[in-house]
Amino acid sequence: MTAVQELPLTAIVAGNNDRSIFNPAEVTALAESIRQHGLAQPITVRPLPRKGHYEIVAGDRRFRAHQELGAATIPAIVRRMSDREAADVMLIENIQRVDLNPMDEARAYRKRREQFGASVAEIAAVASVSEGRVRSRLRLCSLIDEAQHLVQSGQLGVGYGEAMADLDRNRQLIALRSLNEAKAPTLAWFRSLCGQLLADQAQERLFNLEEFMRANAEGAATGDQPPSFPTAPNLPPMQGKMSVGATLLSYIAELLAGGMQSEAAVVGTVLDGLLRSNNARL
Repeated sequence: MTAVQELPLTAIVAGNNDRSIFNPAEVTALAESIRQHGLAQPITVRPLPRKGHYEIVAGDRRFRAHQELGAATIPAIVRRMSDREAADVMLIENIQRVDLNPMDEARAYRKRREQFGASVAEIAAVASVSEGRVRSRLRLCSLIDEAQHLVQSGQLGVGYGEAMADLDRNRQLIALRSLNEAKAPTLAWFRSLCGQLLADQAQERLFNLEEFMRANAEGAATGDQPPSFPTAPNLPPMQGKMSVGATLLSYIAELLAGGMQSEAAVVGTVLDGLLRSNNARL
Protein backbone atom coordinates (compact mmCIF):
# COMPACT_ATOMS: atom_id res chain seq x y z
CA MET A 1 0.00 0.00 0.00
CA THR A 2 1.37 3.42 -0.95
CA ALA A 3 2.13 5.55 2.09
CA VAL A 4 0.50 8.94 2.56
CA GLN A 5 2.92 11.82 2.99
CA GLU A 6 2.43 15.34 4.30
CA LEU A 7 3.73 17.61 1.55
CA PRO A 8 4.13 21.40 1.75
CA LEU A 9 1.68 23.26 -0.48
CA THR A 10 4.54 25.41 -1.74
CA ALA A 11 6.16 22.32 -3.29
CA ILE A 12 3.05 21.40 -5.30
CA VAL A 13 1.90 22.82 -8.64
CA ALA A 14 -1.38 22.28 -10.46
CA GLY A 15 -1.37 19.76 -13.29
CA ASN A 16 -2.86 20.17 -16.75
CA ASN A 17 -6.37 19.66 -15.43
CA ASP A 18 -9.17 18.79 -17.83
CA ARG A 19 -11.48 21.09 -15.87
CA SER A 20 -11.17 24.72 -16.94
CA ILE A 21 -13.78 26.02 -14.48
CA PHE A 22 -13.76 25.57 -10.71
CA ASN A 23 -16.80 26.80 -8.80
CA PRO A 24 -15.50 29.04 -5.98
CA ALA A 25 -18.54 28.23 -3.84
CA GLU A 26 -17.80 24.51 -4.13
CA VAL A 27 -14.18 25.03 -3.13
CA THR A 28 -15.27 27.11 -0.13
CA ALA A 29 -17.78 24.45 0.92
CA LEU A 30 -15.12 21.76 0.61
CA ALA A 31 -12.70 23.87 2.66
CA GLU A 32 -15.28 24.17 5.44
CA SER A 33 -15.88 20.41 5.38
CA ILE A 34 -12.13 19.75 5.60
CA ARG A 35 -11.83 22.23 8.47
CA GLN A 36 -14.55 20.42 10.42
CA HIS A 37 -13.93 16.79 9.52
CA GLY A 38 -10.49 16.60 7.95
CA LEU A 39 -9.51 15.42 4.47
CA ALA A 40 -11.24 12.15 3.58
CA GLN A 41 -9.00 11.30 0.63
CA PRO A 42 -5.42 12.45 0.04
CA ILE A 43 -4.48 14.02 -3.26
CA THR A 44 -2.35 12.16 -5.80
CA VAL A 45 0.81 13.78 -7.13
CA ARG A 46 3.79 12.77 -9.22
CA PRO A 47 7.39 13.92 -8.79
CA LEU A 48 8.69 16.71 -11.01
CA PRO A 49 12.25 16.82 -12.37
CA ARG A 50 13.04 19.48 -9.78
CA LYS A 51 13.77 17.57 -6.59
CA GLY A 52 11.20 17.96 -3.84
CA HIS A 53 8.50 19.36 -6.14
CA TYR A 54 5.33 17.67 -7.33
CA GLU A 55 2.50 18.01 -9.84
CA ILE A 56 -1.13 17.32 -8.97
CA VAL A 57 -2.62 14.36 -10.81
CA ALA A 58 -5.87 14.04 -8.83
CA GLY A 59 -7.26 16.39 -6.19
CA ASP A 60 -7.05 19.91 -7.59
CA ARG A 61 -10.16 21.05 -5.66
CA ARG A 62 -8.84 19.55 -2.42
CA PHE A 63 -5.57 21.39 -2.99
CA ARG A 64 -7.39 24.68 -3.60
CA ALA A 65 -9.48 24.14 -0.47
CA HIS A 66 -6.31 23.71 1.60
CA GLN A 67 -4.95 26.92 0.09
CA GLU A 68 -8.15 28.68 1.11
CA LEU A 69 -7.76 27.34 4.65
CA GLY A 70 -4.21 28.66 4.80
CA ALA A 71 -2.82 25.18 5.46
CA ALA A 72 0.92 24.62 5.22
CA THR A 73 0.78 20.97 4.17
CA ILE A 74 -1.62 18.47 2.59
CA PRO A 75 -1.83 14.66 2.75
CA ALA A 76 -0.67 13.23 -0.57
CA ILE A 77 0.15 9.96 -2.30
CA VAL A 78 3.26 10.23 -4.45
CA ARG A 79 3.31 8.05 -7.56
CA ARG A 80 5.71 7.98 -10.46
CA MET A 81 3.79 7.88 -13.74
CA SER A 82 4.11 8.84 -17.38
CA ASP A 83 2.26 11.75 -18.96
CA ARG A 84 -0.31 9.36 -20.40
CA GLU A 85 -0.82 7.52 -17.11
CA ALA A 86 -1.28 10.84 -15.33
CA ALA A 87 -3.76 11.99 -17.97
CA ASP A 88 -5.75 8.75 -17.60
CA VAL A 89 -5.95 9.12 -13.81
CA MET A 90 -7.08 12.71 -14.20
CA LEU A 91 -9.71 11.73 -16.76
CA ILE A 92 -11.09 8.96 -14.55
CA GLU A 93 -11.44 11.31 -11.58
CA ASN A 94 -13.02 14.14 -13.55
CA ILE A 95 -15.42 12.05 -15.63
CA GLN A 96 -16.90 10.57 -12.46
CA ARG A 97 -18.03 14.02 -11.35
CA VAL A 98 -21.57 14.73 -12.54
CA ASP A 99 -20.83 18.44 -13.01
CA LEU A 100 -17.98 18.03 -15.51
CA ASN A 101 -18.57 20.62 -18.20
CA PRO A 102 -19.30 19.08 -21.64
CA MET A 103 -16.65 21.24 -23.32
CA ASP A 104 -14.05 20.24 -20.73
CA GLU A 105 -14.98 16.62 -21.35
CA ALA A 106 -14.69 17.12 -25.12
CA ARG A 107 -11.27 18.73 -24.82
CA ALA A 108 -10.09 15.99 -22.47
CA TYR A 109 -10.98 13.37 -25.08
CA ARG A 110 -9.34 15.41 -27.86
CA LYS A 111 -6.19 15.82 -25.77
CA ARG A 112 -5.83 12.06 -25.39
CA ARG A 113 -6.42 11.51 -29.09
CA GLU A 114 -4.01 14.20 -30.29
CA GLN A 115 -1.32 14.06 -27.60
CA PHE A 116 -1.22 10.32 -27.01
CA GLY A 117 -2.77 8.92 -30.20
CA ALA A 118 -5.54 7.19 -28.25
CA SER A 119 -8.41 5.71 -30.26
CA VAL A 120 -12.06 6.34 -29.47
CA ALA A 121 -12.30 2.81 -28.07
CA GLU A 122 -9.29 3.38 -25.78
CA ILE A 123 -10.64 6.69 -24.53
CA ALA A 124 -14.05 5.15 -23.85
CA ALA A 125 -12.47 2.26 -21.94
CA VAL A 126 -10.46 4.57 -19.67
CA ALA A 127 -13.38 6.91 -19.02
CA SER A 128 -15.90 4.04 -18.62
CA VAL A 129 -18.28 5.64 -21.13
CA SER A 130 -19.63 4.47 -24.47
CA GLU A 131 -17.75 5.07 -27.71
CA GLY A 132 -20.81 6.97 -28.92
CA ARG A 133 -20.46 9.35 -25.96
CA VAL A 134 -16.82 9.99 -26.86
CA ARG A 135 -17.65 10.65 -30.53
CA SER A 136 -20.51 12.98 -29.58
CA ARG A 137 -18.32 15.01 -27.26
CA LEU A 138 -15.48 15.19 -29.79
CA ARG A 139 -17.91 16.79 -32.25
CA LEU A 140 -18.15 19.77 -29.91
CA CYS A 141 -14.49 20.54 -30.62
CA SER A 142 -15.54 21.46 -34.18
CA LEU A 143 -17.62 24.37 -32.91
CA ILE A 144 -16.43 27.92 -33.44
CA ASP A 145 -15.09 29.72 -30.35
CA GLU A 146 -18.33 31.61 -29.81
CA ALA A 147 -20.36 28.40 -29.71
CA GLN A 148 -17.83 26.63 -27.49
CA HIS A 149 -18.07 29.48 -25.01
CA LEU A 150 -21.87 29.21 -24.98
CA VAL A 151 -21.69 25.47 -24.30
CA GLN A 152 -19.03 26.05 -21.64
CA SER A 153 -21.20 28.61 -19.86
CA GLY A 154 -24.34 26.51 -20.13
CA GLN A 155 -26.12 28.94 -22.46
CA LEU A 156 -26.13 26.42 -25.33
CA GLY A 157 -27.18 22.83 -24.74
CA VAL A 158 -25.00 19.93 -25.83
CA GLY A 159 -27.63 18.73 -28.31
CA TYR A 160 -27.69 22.14 -29.99
CA GLY A 161 -23.90 22.19 -30.17
CA GLU A 162 -23.76 18.74 -31.73
CA ALA A 163 -26.44 19.70 -34.27
CA MET A 164 -24.33 22.54 -35.69
CA ALA A 165 -20.87 20.95 -35.33
CA ASP A 166 -20.53 19.98 -39.02
CA LEU A 167 -21.30 23.48 -40.30
CA ASP A 168 -18.60 25.88 -41.45
CA ARG A 169 -17.93 29.07 -39.51
CA ASN A 170 -20.36 31.32 -41.41
CA ARG A 171 -23.19 28.83 -41.18
CA GLN A 172 -22.55 28.26 -37.48
CA LEU A 173 -22.91 32.01 -36.98
CA ILE A 174 -26.16 31.93 -38.97
CA ALA A 175 -27.42 29.06 -36.83
CA LEU A 176 -26.59 30.89 -33.60
CA ARG A 177 -28.23 34.09 -34.80
CA SER A 178 -31.35 32.20 -35.88
CA LEU A 179 -31.50 30.43 -32.52
CA ASN A 180 -31.16 33.72 -30.67
CA GLU A 181 -33.90 35.37 -32.72
CA ALA A 182 -36.37 32.46 -32.58
CA LYS A 183 -39.32 32.99 -30.24
CA ALA A 184 -39.74 29.41 -29.01
CA PRO A 185 -36.93 27.30 -30.46
CA THR A 186 -36.90 23.56 -29.90
CA LEU A 187 -34.08 21.12 -30.45
CA ALA A 188 -36.04 19.45 -33.25
CA TRP A 189 -36.48 22.82 -34.98
CA PHE A 190 -32.80 23.64 -34.58
CA ARG A 191 -31.71 20.27 -35.94
CA SER A 192 -33.92 20.84 -38.97
CA LEU A 193 -32.41 24.29 -39.49
CA CYS A 194 -28.87 22.93 -39.25
CA GLY A 195 -29.81 20.14 -41.66
CA GLN A 196 -30.88 22.72 -44.22
CA LEU A 197 -27.67 24.69 -43.72
CA LEU A 198 -25.61 21.51 -44.03
CA ALA A 199 -27.36 20.56 -47.27
CA ASP A 200 -26.64 24.02 -48.65
CA GLN A 201 -23.02 23.69 -47.55
CA ALA A 202 -22.68 20.31 -49.26
CA GLN A 203 -24.08 21.67 -52.51
CA GLU A 204 -21.64 24.56 -52.38
CA ARG A 205 -18.72 22.19 -51.90
CA LEU A 206 -19.83 20.02 -54.79
CA PHE A 207 -20.21 23.11 -56.97
CA ASN A 208 -16.68 24.21 -56.06
CA LEU A 209 -15.39 20.75 -56.87
CA GLU A 210 -17.08 20.83 -60.28
CA GLU A 211 -15.56 24.25 -60.96
CA PHE A 212 -12.12 23.06 -59.87
CA MET A 213 -12.23 20.02 -62.14
CA ARG A 214 -13.59 22.05 -65.04
CA ALA A 215 -10.88 24.71 -64.68
CA ASN A 216 -8.12 22.11 -64.60
CA ALA A 217 -9.61 20.28 -67.57
CA GLU A 218 -9.91 23.49 -69.61
CA GLY A 219 -6.37 24.54 -68.68
CA ALA A 220 -4.95 21.18 -69.66
CA ALA A 221 -6.86 21.22 -72.95
CA THR A 222 -5.60 24.67 -73.98
CA GLY A 223 -2.13 24.27 -72.57
CA ASP A 224 -2.60 27.47 -70.55
CA GLN A 225 -2.64 25.77 -67.16
CA PRO A 226 -0.95 22.49 -66.27
CA PRO A 227 -2.77 20.18 -63.84
CA SER A 228 -2.09 21.08 -60.20
CA PHE A 229 -1.83 17.40 -59.28
CA PRO A 230 0.06 14.35 -60.60
CA THR A 231 -1.50 12.24 -63.36
CA ALA A 232 -0.84 8.74 -64.70
CA PRO A 233 -0.30 8.75 -68.50
CA ASN A 234 -0.63 4.96 -68.63
CA LEU A 235 -4.26 5.09 -67.48
CA PRO A 236 -7.18 5.73 -69.85
CA PRO A 237 -8.38 9.35 -69.89
CA MET A 238 -11.50 10.16 -67.89
CA GLN A 239 -14.49 10.87 -70.15
CA GLY A 240 -17.99 12.15 -69.61
CA LYS A 241 -19.95 15.29 -68.94
CA MET A 242 -21.98 13.91 -66.05
CA SER A 243 -21.78 14.95 -62.41
CA VAL A 244 -18.53 14.34 -60.56
CA GLY A 245 -19.95 11.32 -58.74
CA ALA A 246 -21.38 9.72 -61.87
CA THR A 247 -18.17 10.39 -63.82
CA LEU A 248 -16.02 8.78 -61.15
CA LEU A 249 -18.33 5.76 -60.95
CA SER A 250 -18.11 5.34 -64.71
CA TYR A 251 -14.33 5.60 -64.56
CA ILE A 252 -14.14 3.00 -61.77
CA ALA A 253 -16.14 0.59 -63.94
CA GLU A 254 -13.82 1.26 -66.89
CA LEU A 255 -10.73 0.60 -64.78
CA LEU A 256 -12.18 -2.63 -63.41
CA ALA A 257 -13.04 -3.78 -66.92
CA GLY A 258 -9.43 -3.17 -67.90
CA GLY A 259 -8.14 -5.28 -65.01
CA MET A 260 -6.84 -2.27 -63.09
CA GLN A 261 -8.25 -3.23 -59.67
CA SER A 262 -5.76 -1.25 -57.57
CA GLU A 263 -6.28 1.90 -59.64
CA ALA A 264 -10.06 1.47 -59.40
CA ALA A 265 -9.73 1.12 -55.62
CA VAL A 266 -7.82 4.41 -55.42
CA VAL A 267 -10.52 6.26 -57.37
CA GLY A 268 -13.18 4.56 -55.25
CA THR A 269 -11.48 5.72 -52.07
CA VAL A 270 -11.40 9.29 -53.37
CA LEU A 271 -15.09 9.14 -54.30
CA ASP A 272 -16.00 7.70 -50.90
CA GLY A 273 -14.09 10.50 -49.17
CA LEU A 274 -15.82 13.15 -51.26
CA LEU A 275 -19.25 11.74 -50.51
CA ARG A 276 -18.57 11.46 -46.79
CA SER A 277 -17.07 14.93 -46.42
CA ASN A 278 -19.76 16.59 -48.50
CA ASN A 279 -22.68 14.52 -47.24
CA ALA A 280 -23.56 14.19 -50.93
CA ARG A 281 -25.59 11.75 -52.95
CA LEU A 282 -24.87 10.40 -56.40
